[in-house]
Amino acid sequence: MILEYLGTNYAGFQKQPELTTIQGKLEEILSIFLREEIKVIGSGRTDAGVHAAGQVVNFKTNSDVTIRRLWWSVNGMLPYDIKIIKAEDVDESFNARRDAVSRIYRYYILNRNYPSVFKKDFVYFFARPLNLEKIKETLGCFIGKHDFSSFCRIDLKRSSVRNVKRFECSLEDDFIIFEIEADSFLHSMVRTIVGMLIEAGLGRVDPEEVKNVLNSKGKIKGGPVAPSVGLVLWEVKYKNVKRKT
Repeated sequence: MILEYLGTNYAGFQKQPELTTIQGKLEEILSIFLREEIKVIGSGRTDAGVHAAGQVVNFKTNSDVTIRRLWWSVNGMLPYDIKIIKAEDVDESFNARRDAVSRIYRYYILNRNYPSVFKKDFVYFFARPLNLEKIKETLGCFIGKHDFSSFCRIDLKRSSVRNVKRFECSLEDDFIIFEIEADSFLHSMVRTIVGMLIEAGLGRVDPEEVKNVLNSKGKIKGGPVAPSVGLVLWEVKYKNVKRKT
C-alpha cells in the first residue's frame, strides 16, 4: 500500500504503547476489516507531526478479499487524515523497509510576512527574509556520503553514515521547497539540516562552518531543528517489485 497522511495528530509512524500513531491506527482498522491480527511494515519511521505523500507499507493476510474492496472499505474506516492512495498484491518476499533503495523528503517553508490560513498544517511559516542564494551555496555540503551524527537527535548504536544522492531547493511563489533524496535517514536528520540551512539563509553560518559541523562526526551539533510541520515523506523508490501472479 502507498499511504498519504497528515502527521499533525500522531506521535509518528511507528507503533508506540499508549500513543496514537499511523502504524497503530492502520493495524487497528485492517485487523477489524480482515478479522485477523495484522502487522504492517513501513518503509520508514516518520517522526511525530511529520506528513507523508508516499509512505509505503506491506502486510500479509490470509483473506481472499479483493484489492478493490480492501482499498475502498479500509479507506472508509480510516480517519480523515490517513488514506490509501494505491494498493496491490506483491510477492511474499517484498519488504517495504528492506527493499527500498532511496527515500525522498520535501520540506516546505512559507517565507513571507503573513501566514497562510489554508496551508498552515503542512508548511513552516518563517517571516524573516531568507537569502535563497546563500542557502543554495550551503546546500551542496550535504550531498554525498557523510557521517550525519551531528544532524541526528538520537545516539545510535548503528552507523550514522548516509548517502545523500540529491538535494535541491526551489522557490515557488512565497514557498521555499527543499527536496532531498538519500538511501535512508536518521532521526530528525532532514529537519536538522533544514534548520542549519535557515541559519545560512539568515547569514549566520557559511559553507565552511557547515562543513566543519558535518566533519566533526557528532562533536559539534547542527541545527536548530526545524519544526515537523513542514516535512513530508514524498516518495520511496524500489528497484524491482515483484507483483503477485
